[in-house]
Parts: sequence; C-alpha cells; structure tokens
Amino acid sequence: MTIAAGMLLSAFTHSVFQLAAMRAVTGIGIGGMLASLNVITSEYASDKWRNMAIVLQATGYPVGATIGGIIAAMLLTQYGWRSVFVLALW
Repeated sequence: MTIAAGMLLSAFTHSVFQLAAMRAVTGIGIGGMLASLNVITSEYASDKWRNMAIVLQATGYPVGATIGGIIAAMLLTQYGWRSVFVLALW
C-alpha cells in the first residue's frame, strides 16, 4: 500500500520537494518489501526447491528493474515523467 500510494501521489506533485517526499515514501515501502521477500520465499518454498526459489526471487528484482528502466525511458520520451508513475500502477 505504501508503494502504490507513493507512486500515485508522485504523478500529481507540483514541485521537486513534493516529488522527493513521495519518492521517499515509495522507497520506504520498497525497502520493507525487499527486506521481507527472502524470508517469505524461504518459508513458502519446499525444502527441495528452497534454494532455487530464493535465487529466482533475488535475481527477479534487478532483471525486472532493468526492463522497467527501458520501458520508463520510452515513456519519458513520448509522454513525460508523470506517465512512468501512472503506468507503474496499471
């Protein structure tokens, strides 16, 4: 909820200070999510697949961030910076 709220509100900011504040809120949410993902993954995976599940989860975030960065670059050139935050919620 914190991540989604921060991203949505980022699209409607009117100053650099407001954008920085909303990005900080989003960052707190992402930090909390990342800190707990390994634990959740290891708890729900079977003993046989636990190591593979953790590896896939740990590599999935940076791969997704890279793909998201490429998409964001295309959105920025076509529709402006607010479109990145709006699409992320879609």
